[in-house]
Amino acid sequence: MTRPWLLCLPLLALAAGQAQVVDIPVDDFADTAAWSLNADGGAGLMWAHDAAAGADAPGAMHLTYAPAGANAWANLVRAVEAPDDWLAVRFRLQIVSAAAGAAMHLWLFESDGDGHVTQVMFDGQPLARARRGVWHEVRVPVTALRYDPRGDGTNDLSKVDRLMLGFNYSASEVLVDDLQFESGPPPVVVPLVTSDPWAPEDGPRGRLALLAEPGLTVTTGGFDPAALAPRLRAAGFGVTLVRAGDLADAARLNRDTFDVLLLNAPDFPLAARDGLRAYLAGGGAFLSLGGYAFDRPVAATDGGWVPLMAEQPDNRINARYGQPGDTMNLDSRQIGLFDPTSHLTRVASATLGDLTLLGDYQGMAGVSLAGLNSPVFPTAQGTTEPLGQAYDSLGRPRGALGILVQFYAGPYAGGAWGGFGVTNRDLFADDEFGLDPLLEACDKLVRGVYLGPLTATPARANPGETVTLSATVYNRGRRPANAQVRFTSGLLNRVVPVTLAPGEDTTLSMDGAAGLEGITAVEARLSLDEVPWGEAATEFVVWDPTAPVAGRQIGWQGNYMTINGRPTFLTGTNQTGVMWATTRENPLTWNDDFAAMADAGLTIWRVLHWSAHATFVDGNRTDNPLMLADTPPEKLIRETDAIVYLAQRHGLILMLTAHDWMELPLSDEELAAQRSWNRFWADRYRTAPGLIWDLQNEPSVTVDANNPVHVELFRRYLVETHGSEAAARTWLGLDAQAELRPVAGDGSWGDLQSVALYRFRTWLLRRWINENVTGLREGNPNSLVTVGYLQSRPPADKIGGQVGLDFANMHSYEPPRDLLSSLRFIDRRPLGQGLSMGEFGARNLHDLRVNGGDGEAGDQDRRRFVATLGTVLGAGGMSALNWCFRGLPDTVFPWELFRADRVGRPTLADFQALTLFSRGLEPVYQPPSTYLLLPDHNRLGGRFNELDAAWMRAIEALHSLAVPYAPLPEEDLTIPAEADTIVWPLPYGPDEATFQSVEAWVRAGGQLLLTGDVGFDDRRQYTMGDRLARLGLPAPRGLDPFSAPST
Repeated sequence: MTRPWLLCLPLLALAAGQAQVVDIPVDDFADTAAWSLNADGGAGLMWAHDAAAGADAPGAMHLTYAPAGANAWANLVRAVEAPDDWLAVRFRLQIVSAAAGAAMHLWLFESDGDGHVTQVMFDGQPLARARRGVWHEVRVPVTALRYDPRGDGTNDLSKVDRLMLGFNYSASEVLVDDLQFESGPPPVVVPLVTSDPWAPEDGPRGRLALLAEPGLTVTTGGFDPAALAPRLRAAGFGVTLVRAGDLADAARLNRDTFDVLLLNAPDFPLAARDGLRAYLAGGGAFLSLGGYAFDRPVAATDGGWVPLMAEQPDNRINARYGQPGDTMNLDSRQIGLFDPTSHLTRVASATLGDLTLLGDYQGMAGVSLAGLNSPVFPTAQGTTEPLGQAYDSLGRPRGALGILVQFYAGPYAGGAWGGFGVTNRDLFADDEFGLDPLLEACDKLVRGVYLGPLTATPARANPGETVTLSATVYNRGRRPANAQVRFTSGLLNRVVPVTLAPGEDTTLSMDGAAGLEGITAVEARLSLDEVPWGEAATEFVVWDPTAPVAGRQIGWQGNYMTINGRPTFLTGTNQTGVMWATTRENPLTWNDDFAAMADAGLTIWRVLHWSAHATFVDGNRTDNPLMLADTPPEKLIRETDAIVYLAQRHGLILMLTAHDWMELPLSDEELAAQRSWNRFWADRYRTAPGLIWDLQNEPSVTVDANNPVHVELFRRYLVETHGSEAAARTWLGLDAQAELRPVAGDGSWGDLQSVALYRFRTWLLRRWINENVTGLREGNPNSLVTVGYLQSRPPADKIGGQVGLDFANMHSYEPPRDLLSSLRFIDRRPLGQGLSMGEFGARNLHDLRVNGGDGEAGDQDRRRFVATLGTVLGAGGMSALNWCFRGLPDTVFPWELFRADRVGRPTLADFQALTLFSRGLEPVYQPPSTYLLLPDHNRLGGRFNELDAAWMRAIEALHSLAVPYAPLPEEDLTIPAEADTIVWPLPYGPDEATFQSVEAWVRAGGQLLLTGDVGFDDRRQYTMGDRLARLGLPAPRGLDPFSAPST
């Protein structure tokens, strides 16, 4: 029996009397025999009958979850018989304990495997933040379940035959009792109630509307409309108690009627969503209290308010859910107030207004999106103002208690929102912070006068050069504004009066002369009617780039980077090209970032997407390499100057990624432009000691057989390799007149066209590396250079693509247990090239956030950080950098060490501790006696993935034997003097020089293990059958790597 009413529930408008609802028992937990651990890879869950713990006789089920294994979940399942007309699942639950980030999910499965799931909430709060020690009455209606088609793809709730309790992310301990189905006729949506009579109130401080709707969830941090209204009226506001239907009526909810709408979290009537959006777009504002705003969309039915599936695109109001992945492809109208992974935790005190109070404050930290844009090229749409601050027992910030956002661009330009996310305490009670902080927040939203970003141009000035300070003052309110802005810096101290009509804005600018070398702070303070009202700040750098700047002296010794002459294992982080993209990014931002990074002990700051900022035409990014031949844009030069200077001042190593999003099969002219770009920058920062280079982030070599440039380069490669086009055709087995094009043949191991194509891709990669490295070393001969490759090999040959670089570098988000083998793939330490992890990250946090999860990622990412750093350090690596440093206010990009409000994620403490531990070590490369010879001549061509997998098995076999070893490339083989054993897997097709080196080494007493036949030549033909005999081995059989031996 399918239930179409589940899909159209928000659209129904007819009410009917509801028949009797019946509770059908499922489990009274007299025992737990019906329950078992679901076989889905989860672990760490224990359960037992607890006779003394039940809400009533005969006891309850006691569950304890501690994450174990690779997956951050465990699920307990039992069979059920669901009635055809069931409406909800009901049970009682008591929380004994729940770590930060802990969550609980309810699953119901149909007999065909289709699932229905929702996160279980307790009075609107997830498991980690719900009240402990009390029995919660939990009701999960079918409308709150998300359909997960895992079976026949037909949504049929009458086929439910299994129920599952799921525990996720972090440790928890709970008691469960009285599990039952609720059965009866489906609910019917009824119209939203409107106020009658309708008489909005006015007041000298503005007009407030308070949503007063019986039955909606109100947390301890929320407000009672009937009690709050008279307090606000006494303070001078006109206050109107409104119903949900008023919010859906544009004639009632609009900017002319109300300045600010006050709401309780987390419930909000979905049918009023469009009215709220229109109100914001028309210049209105709301202030939400008591938790995560709009987190539970509800529908009004004849049986009361019914929660709806917030995951469904049509039901989304806030920004918890989107399309899983970076940025989540959020609708620009989704309200990004609060972040479900940014909570107030470990709070010991809080400050709001003029008071500081001791105690635990729980709920949502005051963060908000101020735009829904790119993580690299955002357009700032509004300004944010944190309200209050929470602190831990050591006085460290744990997040703001609230936040205001006022928009000057985007879909809500002219509108505003704000929120206090505390759930466990009434912030504005007389025995807490009192009403004044709420009144001040309402005043800010009612008046709507605020400062936009403050800028100092240029970001880096020469001593004595003119610097222009600019800031925009906005008035989105209904009244004229008489304001003043005071600009202060080392340049000046000046007050500028401003008068703004409603809806008007004006930009104030003034010039001054830069002083001596250093960092100059700038502030702009806004006063409204002589009352302090807001402030903005920035900095600029004064420095002549031709002059030396103090920094860490870096060098290279024995596969490790040296700091002031001492080999050191280094840690660091990454940031996107947002650094050059928005006014939120400026020398003050970078100074704060670098200070926090240095405080954590991190050393390397890698920044991406740099060259893209030099390729804009009419506001659009072109990624045209030819534009790099020109002198870079002045703004880009000055901002990069400031970044370089500040990094040196903080003792950091700046790793600049020269290019991004550019193809590698470039024409000679395009490659010359990249070389020129590199030369310009390396020469400009020749005097900055702490600078290293990454040529391009995760390059990909894509060959197009229809591109004339690619075809011409292919011919050039063949001539360079074979001496002439005729010789190349002969080698390929082509007719004398056959066209030479970079295309594969049948894809078999013996397909020489595939071999040529894959080797050509490696040739293109090396050609590109060579020209770019040459450009850097023309600018500064001491430049240290690498390339950050993806963990997978198909995009680019990360093995052959290490030639000409100072150290090997790989990005990996794979499980730590697989990391060591992947690192060995690129390990070139026997050749003097170090080993680096250029990116790894908080995979679990990312997946939690983009899938709508709540809280931190628990201990999973902490274990990932510890395992990753330990693996890289133990593998002889020189550095490890996480992705990325800080959350961004204009997009969802959840990989960070620091949240957008600069509160550290749990992984920060582990990263910092391991950094400080490793800083005391002085790593030394010790050549092993065993080597794994990489089959360079065999690995490129058809079926390369299978060959890679076979070579990986050889790596894993050596690991399982705990044999110290290092890889060696066949190409230009030089066998280390320390080698006494070589393992040579898949040695098909080595050139004669490689084979002679191995043969001579064997004859000198070396031990060789061959797992394959060396009798194949470079055309993968069996013409060198005497090679095994030359090694004193039995007669060859002539089988290629994919031929089955005869029996």
